[in-house]
Formats: sequence, structure tokens, C-alpha cells
Amino acid sequence: MRETAVIRVGGEPVELLPERAVWWPGERTLVVADLHLGKEHAFAASGIGLPPTILDETLDRLARCIGLTGAERVVIAGDLLHAKIGTTERVIERVGAWRRTVAAAMLLVSGNHDRAADEVAGAWGIEQRGPDLRLGPFRFVHEPDGGVPDAFTWAGHLHPAVRLAAGRDSVRLPCFCVGERVGVLPAFTRFSGRTTPALALADQAWAIADDRVILAPTRVASGG
Repeated sequence: MRETAVIRVGGEPVELLPERAVWWPGERTLVVADLHLGKEHAFAASGIGLPPTILDETLDRLARCIGLTGAERVVIAGDLLHAKIGTTERVIERVGAWRRTVAAAMLLVSGNHDRAADEVAGAWGIEQRGPDLRLGPFRFVHEPDGGVPDAFTWAGHLHPAVRLAAGRDSVRLPCFCVGERVGVLPAFTRFSGRTTPALALADQAWAIADDRVILAPTRVASGG
């Protein structure tokens, strides 16, 4: 059974989704981070094979999130792309075709991997909004910082994960990190590295276990 988690930050209720996104119902806005489109093509250029279905899986899951929520706007908190070398003609055409089926407006907060975003954003109907975007009580950046006093900050970049343990068994799961002023989203791509150093700016970790979002019983861990 699919389970989400509703929390309140910045004076607004938001929903943490097992699809690795945040839903802000008050503004019909979906928030994601770290899609890393074209990653498998970038790795292939270096002779490293990744599953060829990564791009389609990522786009299909994002479309499903938009459909489930009825989102009218999508904020991408950085790293839409993985690398310029991975933004091949096939990737450009595939994402362009996908974008024509999705009516929601899309805003991109620039991330450290988005150096080629200028070359595709216009064709994909994605509006670039620089490194710092304000919408209502929220601020969107790519790399998390200590936050600001007048807004709740959403970020990505760290690919946060939390380690859950039971006796000698343990599992590391992607998670949402939520603190008083800052929240960090899990990488939207399922093919990303995850490490678990302590993240001081978060108080809670909400782990993603298949199609469930659960409050982790341990101190938050993050990284990647």
C-alpha cells in the first residue's frame, strides 16, 4: 500500500511522496531534485554500462507524480542534467517528446551539473530561474546551506540516505532530511550514490521504503 507523509514547514502543509518528490498542495507545486538526465549516456561514453532504461524510468515516474497530484508547476532543485557529454541527441529528442505530453510548468534552479542546461531548457519548455528561487514561504536552492530567517529552504545535491538497523541487519534507504529551516530532498534518479555522514542541519529523516515514506527512528544521515 502506498503511504505518504504530511508535515508542516514554513507554515505550509507539504506531502513527502515515495516517488522521491515533495508535493505542495497550496500552490499545486511538485518539487524534485537531482534527476541527472543522460547519466547512462555519460557513463557509456567512458566505457561504463548502466541500464539503458534509466531515462525512461525517471521520466515515467515524474509523469506519474504529476498525474497523481495534478501538479500545475514543477520546481527542479538542481541537477536536471548529469553532464554535457550525456546530453545526446537521443536524450534531447526523448525528453522533448515527453515534455510535449506534460502540461505542468517547469522551473529549474541551477545545479552544479547543469552546465549544459542553456542548450536544452528552451526546447524542453523549462524556465531557468538561477541558483536561488523564492515562492511564497519557500526558498529553493541546489546545494543546502544554513537557511535564511525569512523562508524555509528546500535543496538537493546531497542525495541523502539513512541507515536503519535491526540487530546485525541494516539497510540504507533514500530519505528526506527535514530541519527547522532546511529540507533536503532525495535524488529523484534511482541511480545515484548515497553515503551516510551526519547532517547537522536536519532533525528528522523520512525514509523511502519502496512505496512507503516512514519516519526513521534514528538520527538523520545523508550524503552522496
